Amino acid sequence: MTTEKTTEKARAKGSTRYHHGNLRPTLLSVARALLEEGGPEALSLREIGRRAGVSAPAAYHYFSSLDAIAAALAEQ
Repeated sequence: MTTEKTTEKARAKGSTRYHHGNLRPTLLSVARALLEEGGPEALSLREIGRRAGVSAPAAYHYFSSLDAIAAALAEQ
C-alpha cells in the first residue's frame, strides 16, 4: 500500500516510476535520455527498465535487444 508520504518521498527523489498505460514510449524516452547523457555505452535494457520504474523483463517484453531500441529511436 502506497501512502501519500511515500509518494511524496519518491517525487522528491526524482522518481519517474511508470504507472500503467503503454510502456513502449516511456522506455524510448528513457533510452533517448540515457543516450544523450552517456552515449551508446550508457544503454542497457536493465538500466532503461530501472529508470522507467519497471523490471528488466518488462523492458525486454517491448524490445528484445538494444538493436531493437536503437531501430525504434531511429524511426522517431
